Amino acid sequence: MKKIRNKFCVAIFIVIAGNFFAVGQTESHDSYNNCVAKSLRIAVIDGFTIKHVDLDNDGIPDLAHGDMISRFLEEGLPDAEIVKFDLQNHDDPVFAWRGIPGYQLEIMLKRIIADFENDIRYDAINISISHSQIYDDEPEKKPRLSIFRLKKTTIASDIIIITPENLLLHRNLIRAGLDYHTNNCITLIEQLITMGCRVYIAAGNQGKDAYNLLNLANGAVNVGALTENGTKSVISGDNVLVNRWARSEFPVYKTGDGIDFTGDSTKDLSFEHLSAGGENLINKLIGGTSVATSIAIIEDFSEI
Repeated sequence: MKKIRNKFCVAIFIVIAGNFFAVGQTESHDSYNNCVAKSLRIAVIDGFTIKHVDLDNDGIPDLAHGDMISRFLEEGLPDAEIVKFDLQNHDDPVFAWRGIPGYQLEIMLKRIIADFENDIRYDAINISISHSQIYDDEPEKKPRLSIFRLKKTTIASDIIIITPENLLLHRNLIRAGLDYHTNNCITLIEQLITMGCRVYIAAGNQGKDAYNLLNLANGAVNVGALTENGTKSVISGDNVLVNRWARSEFPVYKTGDGIDFTGDSTKDLSFEHLSAGGENLINKLIGGTSVATSIAIIEDFSEI
């Protein structure tokens, strides 16, 4: 069977820039045991070292994607302990060179499982990462396939074409074609779910043309993106695996000497940390399934 080739990407639609003014409020995995006990513990598996986010539209990224996600969680669940698992912070040059593939995510999931085994529990995990696979019914035109030949024939009945509607039905068939690390990530996510942890995974930002392979995990909360008006975003993954929808678009406003991007009218970032000083914020939105995933966590745990 032909192995599926795929690519990890951060599931964000429009990103923002600026140094995170309150990063110190969020604990890293190495230091959280010294925190004051809080009612909830949420793990965020993301990038916290490399800055991707550009708010001033000047092409200069100033904020790590994981810091943005953590800020939403901090604002929405102020009593929660947010624990960062950095996919980008490591000394092994080979490990760093790989970017954000299944190999790194696999290690972070194993660390969380080890915490559970040492009686350090998490109520939820935020995975705003998309490991996207496109749908493809024309293999001669595209290199990445979503077609499985059950037998070495060209008979139509022996060929299954994966669609947004039959992903759940053919979950095991798809997983049989994945690389080891991606498949093991899905297995580890399922293990964490059986340990009593809710795992929230972004549906990805390639619209109906692709699906997030991590959404294949049985029992995961797979989050799609809604617009400000409550309609499905055209950039959101939308298929039978997506079982949760949440708001994903938030306008960026000036407030005092900084900006608010989490929708609570308080300062999330000071002007001094914006590369263009906050001059290019007209009609600016941030959003995507990354944000929707954190919002889903906030909504679900606010009700507990």
